[in-house]
Amino acid sequence: MDEEEKVEVPKYLRNIPPNAINHPIDRNIAWSFVLSVIFVAVAIVTGFPIVGLMIVLLPLAVIARQTTFKLCTCKKGTCNGQKLKLVSPADTFWLHDSDFNRYIGHCLFFFDSELTVSRIRDIVLVRVLNRRKDDGQKAFPRFTQRILRLSAGYCWCEDNDFNVENHIYEDDVKVRTKKQLRIRLSQLMMEPLPSHRPLWEIRLVRDYGGNSDTVLIVRVHQAVSDGISLIKILTNCLSDTQQPIRMKPRFGGTTFPLNVFRALVVGPLTFIMWLIFTKRDYNFFSRGEPCSKRRVVAWSRDIRLSKVLRIKQVTRSCLNDILLTATTGAVREYCRKHGPCNPPDVTVSLPVDLSYEPSAVESIPEMGNKIAIVNTCLPTNKEGVIPRLWEVRHYMEELKTSADPVVMYGAIYFLIKLLPHVLSHWLLGLISRKATVNYSNLPGPSEFIVLGSRKLKKFCYWMACNPNVPVSFSLLTYGGNLTVAVSADQTIVTTPKDLIKNFIAEINKLAHLLAKRRIPGEQRRRSSYTSERRQEEIIKPPMQQLQQKLNLVQEELHEVGQKFDMLNRLDSSVIIEYKGVPISRSALYWKLEELKEEFSELLAEMRRRKSLADGIIINIEDEDMDGEVRRPRRRALSTSGRRASFSTIASTVSTARPLTTPTMTHHSSFLSPSRLDINYSPNNQHRNAQGRMARRASENLNRERIY
Repeated sequence: MDEEEKVEVPKYLRNIPPNAINHPIDRNIAWSFVLSVIFVAVAIVTGFPIVGLMIVLLPLAVIARQTTFKLCTCKKGTCNGQKLKLVSPADTFWLHDSDFNRYIGHCLFFFDSELTVSRIRDIVLVRVLNRRKDDGQKAFPRFTQRILRLSAGYCWCEDNDFNVENHIYEDDVKVRTKKQLRIRLSQLMMEPLPSHRPLWEIRLVRDYGGNSDTVLIVRVHQAVSDGISLIKILTNCLSDTQQPIRMKPRFGGTTFPLNVFRALVVGPLTFIMWLIFTKRDYNFFSRGEPCSKRRVVAWSRDIRLSKVLRIKQVTRSCLNDILLTATTGAVREYCRKHGPCNPPDVTVSLPVDLSYEPSAVESIPEMGNKIAIVNTCLPTNKEGVIPRLWEVRHYMEELKTSADPVVMYGAIYFLIKLLPHVLSHWLLGLISRKATVNYSNLPGPSEFIVLGSRKLKKFCYWMACNPNVPVSFSLLTYGGNLTVAVSADQTIVTTPKDLIKNFIAEINKLAHLLAKRRIPGEQRRRSSYTSERRQEEIIKPPMQQLQQKLNLVQEELHEVGQKFDMLNRLDSSVIIEYKGVPISRSALYWKLEELKEEFSELLAEMRRRKSLADGIIINIEDEDMDGEVRRPRRRALSTSGRRASFSTIASTVSTARPLTTPTMTHHSSFLSPSRLDINYSPNNQHRNAQGRMARRASENLNRERIY
């Protein structure tokens, strides 16, 4: 009998031993210190000569390119007398594909009512295209310019045949559901923009969803401008209110000037080491095979930013560290379900903003790319969400204090200036294609935007990335919510929504583990408010308005709970109607979770208002985000009303206890009338006798604890 042949497991499916968790104090820094000394010594020996040589060659290369550019423009007739302008190296970096129109950023705008194409055209034409600076020049000329390819390089050329109707129009494909919109967006990601026109367009989709919303599909080439500038244009110019916002762009903060000097010394050696010693990832996503360049997309529901901000405050981390940790956990969990149980660490590509920080708010932001794409490590091999957070923080701190972003930006500038574009793009592509995950995070406006008298309910985006990078995460904060958008190669990740589910699960896991932890340095102190200021805070917004909203949320919570119980008793594949719209079990579950969180927040706000009226200072940020409200300590504003407010404190605690957060398997018990002992609605009084008895017992217990 022949022996059975052993099936060889592919390398990308093999398990990697998990990395051990070492405290920073226990790490041996002697070897790192020795390597750093050797690296600095070699960098000084090799860096200064190479930098000096490039500084000498740079003027010669600029003169040669400008001379060739002048000859080309004279031969072309300077495009009917137009003044051409060469594309900057930072923008030329995004034109290195053979078909450069593939590097397109996509964005979805969801409006709560109908918008017409003519209305959108008028707004864009008046507020952006025809907007002028103080000197009479166009504020945003790139929206009316096309890119002309010459032997000397790329240049901006005014489009004499520009017509706004060619860029803003109604999409010819009818889209009604989210699935159809995902398919349509995946198709558009494979379609280039016309190269003989300015590289942007807006497609309008009518009657989307059950509420007949309007969706705008915005496509802008990355060479036109980066995401930060486009966000500023949206808020400062396109919005009806046009309230300028200020963003802190610099990744390294005050260390940026020092990093510039360090980049001049270690830049050449660092870039050479990236080319020679940095290997391309080989894992479940990057298998050594070329990507199909067919992308599938997905985006999340609105995630409340307050939960993420509390994690940030408790751990004393940056918001970007929390989101990048959740991304790491999402990638790791997807590998565990479809590939190896212990995947290796992966390389992530990060866009680092290197623009200057203006002293005042810019009403007219400057267009262009001021970002550098830098590769770093994601600890997907690390077990435990908290250890992954510390490891991500460690990598981000190293990146902030290193000169890598400036080195990459300088390499783009010098290589494109000194070398032919084909050779420079090939060298830069050797670095950019080594990553497995592309990650970008944009800070959007904190308040909702109104455009054409229509509220922008939500918007999400997908950053243009290298087509050889299989997975891309694009995160955006807007209106107090967080939206996660994922695009992935179709042959590798068939269901990108699983990555989003894993991302949300990582956020919930962090929130659960840190729910009982206080924010460091937080303490309750006596208020310095006057009675007038305290009264103003009590009545804004009115308690009656909060009461009405609480009743509406509670009624909707009962209705959604009944629907969810009905689906639990039926087959999980059954789809029922909710408010006239078909809805699945998973969508109903997320709606239920959102209503529970909103209900808890309303109760916490009412408790804070009542405590202010009684002279008790309660910090609302101190509340646990898992649905449990802490009992307030006695801290009266005056000694005369202290004893009179004891009963109010106890009643406030007992009546303001929000709903607890159950697991997915306990929704029936959670929504039962005996658990809903909140007696704000008169229709529920006859069902809450047991709840009133429990509250009386809680009042007596709280009085004993206070005394």
